[in-house]
Amino acid sequence: MEQKIACIRDGNAVQLLTRLLVPGDIVLLVGGCQVPADIEWIEGDVLSVETAALTGEPLPRKYPSDEHGSLILCACTIRAGEAYGIVRKTGTYTEIGSTNVDIMKDKATTRVSVFESRVLFAVQAIISISLLDVFMIFLVQGIGRDQFSHDVTELLSTCLSIIVAAIPVALPLVMQVTMALGAGKMARDFDSVVTSLPALQDISSMTVLCSDKTGTLTTARISIHADSVWNHGRFSKKDVAMYGVLASNPDKKEDPIDRSVTGHFEHVFGIHEGAKTLKEYTKTRSVGFNPIYKRVLYEYTHPTIGRIAIAKGLPNKVLDTSDGGVDDAEGNPYYHLSILSSILSSILSCCYYYYR
Repeated sequence: MEQKIACIRDGNAVQLLTRLLVPGDIVLLVGGCQVPADIEWIEGDVLSVETAALTGEPLPRKYPSDEHGSLILCACTIRAGEAYGIVRKTGTYTEIGSTNVDIMKDKATTRVSVFESRVLFAVQAIISISLLDVFMIFLVQGIGRDQFSHDVTELLSTCLSIIVAAIPVALPLVMQVTMALGAGKMARDFDSVVTSLPALQDISSMTVLCSDKTGTLTTARISIHADSVWNHGRFSKKDVAMYGVLASNPDKKEDPIDRSVTGHFEHVFGIHEGAKTLKEYTKTRSVGFNPIYKRVLYEYTHPTIGRIAIAKGLPNKVLDTSDGGVDDAEGNPYYHLSILSSILSSILSCCYYYYR
């Protein structure tokens, strides 16, 4: 079903198919609708716009604003608010449309892989050598053995046979069949779908691959190097391990950070001693992680220590909860007493401990 949007054209309000929009149309943007073109905000509410389709940002942006301006790009989603806007660009002239055009142009261009270029170079070398060989045979047989005068037809047939034999006619077919078998093996054994044979050929010719896409290429098997744990003041490395696991959820088996913290705790205390230690703490409240507060908060009671709050997350959001903006987390404790900071190897987790 095609998307429609409220549009004011020629002074009349109509429900118009988004593909019929043209620059200059006035449209009504409401929560839940997808932005059909590059639209400039005119009047109404300050819109909360989800821009993850274009920017990958998990948090919505505000339009209009000093930081992002008033132009709302096509393919974004209105999360909240109601406002009017004027269409500035449509179709392939929008930001995302021009990107798609460039992608299609790139796909339409025939690319020669490194592997193919090397094979073609080898074929050219073989043909060049065969032509040189034919030229030498032609001269030796024709002049040295006098075949120009009495048997020139046989000489020409011999030279032509050598030229034809030097051309690898079946090479393209053999290459395509080999690549197809390789693509089938990758799909069957490695769950990888090959959409471009030149790309497969380039990958097969690589010796070193450098990439910064750590999120998609890493195995997320994080571990904590026990000797590199930093402890502050009267807190020991065992305290860091204990408070770290108290600020983690052992049921989150797929979370790489909580899994690594739990594994570090078991390594330091041992399974039996660790379980006995944790039994002394009774959890009273927990606040899960979200991209706004950038930390988790757990509150416990202890028979001798009393009430304890432990936070784990981005260090500056643990040490100063208002850092980066007003922090309106429910039950925000505003930590200001003693601090337990620990940077656990590569995960940069920070635990904060205080009495109330």
